[in-house]
Amino acid sequence: MKKFISYVCMALVALYLISTAIEYFEDMKREKARSEQRTNFDPSKTIGGQMVNNVIDNINDVIEPGDDADPILGKAYSDADGEEWIFTKNPKGGLRVSFNKKGISVYDLEKIGTGVYNTFFPDKYADAGYIIRMIDEGRAIEVQQGKGERKVKAIFKTDSSTLED
Repeated sequence: MKKFISYVCMALVALYLISTAIEYFEDMKREKARSEQRTNFDPSKTIGGQMVNNVIDNINDVIEPGDDADPILGKAYSDADGEEWIFTKNPKGGLRVSFNKKGISVYDLEKIGTGVYNTFFPDKYADAGYIIRMIDEGRAIEVQQGKGERKVKAIFKTDSSTLED
């Protein structure tokens, strides 16, 4: 009986030592994976890094001033493709614009310069990515899209615009 108990005790000690060794090797593998992640970590890919990059892009972003005119409220600014921008008063104050192209998108406006507005999603202070410049004394708008080196998306005109096509 004593031999049997001693074998059981030795087996339990052996199992304990084996489980401790396995745990140690798994910890080593986890630590190796963590160290590889730390060496491959790119802080510019994090949310904070993206915010810093956006701020740096916007600092270098030079937006030409537009005409010192307000948009014509309730009148459609349209282009040759049938897209329309319609300006209205925002119930919370300021201006709001509706963009119609295969569905309506609504954006709140913030004036960022003379005749220049930035677009934001309603009820969120998230940039929609469009900059609107007033041209032709407010009878036409130039819509720019992108960050940093902005690209002119299109020119939208009212019926009273004097711009040539």
